[in-house]
Amino acid sequence: MSKDAYIHKLLPGSPGGPLLFVFHGTGGDESQLL
Repeated sequence: MSKDAYIHKLLPGSPGGPLLFVFHGTGGDESQLL
């Protein structure tokens, strides 16, 4: 898999807020996590 095939989305957070790494399994996409 190339880096060009990887889809990521970024939402700005507040300074000092928690850092979250969220992963989805099969049957979902990146939009469902937002």
